[in-house]
Amino acid sequence: MYRAALGLRARGHAVCLAAPRASAIGERVRAAGIETLPVAFAGDADLRSFAQMLLHCRRLRPEILCLNMDRVLRVGGIAARIAGVPVILPRRGSEFPLKNGWLYRFTYQRVATGVLVNSFATARTLVRGLAWKPAGEIHVVYNGVDVTRFERTEPRAETRARLGEAGDALVIVVVGELTKRKNARAVIDRLPEWVREFPALVVWIVGEGVEREALLDQAGRLGVADRVHLLGFRDDVPDLLAAADLMVHVARVEGFGYAVAEAMAAGVPVVAADTSSLPEVVDDGVTGTLVPPEDPAALDDAVRAFLRDPSRRARFGAAGRARVHERFDARARLDDLERILRNELASRGGTLDV
Repeated sequence: MYRAALGLRARGHAVCLAAPRASAIGERVRAAGIETLPVAFAGDADLRSFAQMLLHCRRLRPEILCLNMDRVLRVGGIAARIAGVPVILPRRGSEFPLKNGWLYRFTYQRVATGVLVNSFATARTLVRGLAWKPAGEIHVVYNGVDVTRFERTEPRAETRARLGEAGDALVIVVVGELTKRKNARAVIDRLPEWVREFPALVVWIVGEGVEREALLDQAGRLGVADRVHLLGFRDDVPDLLAAADLMVHVARVEGFGYAVAEAMAAGVPVVAADTSSLPEVVDDGVTGTLVPPEDPAALDDAVRAFLRDPSRRARFGAAGRARVHERFDARARLDDLERILRNELASRGGTLDV
């Protein structure tokens, strides 16, 4: 939402954001100079937020409302429908199906005019098991990667020196929330075996989450605490990726796989789980290797194949960079979003003016 808001404003569209007052996205958008409306969206019975959204929609008269969570649709979407907003598009970014409850059915059939999703896997999962279908079209818009951020990265040796890493280390990078869903434990589980063959191997784990202490404990029990570096939240992710040799991403469920696409943009080969949308991002056997979920032996084979062969890493990394430029460049994906918004509005007699 943040990148879309900035991109659409840069193209001349009037954009504003409704978000909880202390939210991270609200602060970022406000700092970028975009009007921000403080709305809590505290739950389905949040009458205060409903009234605020109704007043905002009547005052601003937006032509399109994009919403990022189901509870926002159930409060802000209904208010927008009453206020006469012609296009109401919830965005689904995680691979979880809609539920058959009456409130889901009402909001997705009577309030939403369509749905935005970030992968075909998300689109398929959205309606899995439903006895009904959402109104309007389900639009697939891949998450866009700002490829320019990966064209001017810090020299690899400087990044490694800054982190206290040896220049000849082999670096596996893992990026994502530290949760069971993202499954960084699977990498640490195999690390003792990999270190026996590759004594210079280390793992950088970028992100924060509830699994942080568990991961540290796991590394200690397995005797690889000195090989696992938990780097936390970072604002230098492009530099970290460019300084790594391999990304491993074996999430159990994924919405899009943005971290994987960013690694490919940095020219880093990827070993990823063959699940959710990841096969749409990784071209198996060309930009990386897909392995069956929860298959340690397959993970082991895929990782060793890359660590043993620098030329293979270079070849797959170059192919990954080319794939991101071709399929996930943020500018082209913003074109897709803008076209969908124009068509949605045109189908209801409006025009998306600049």
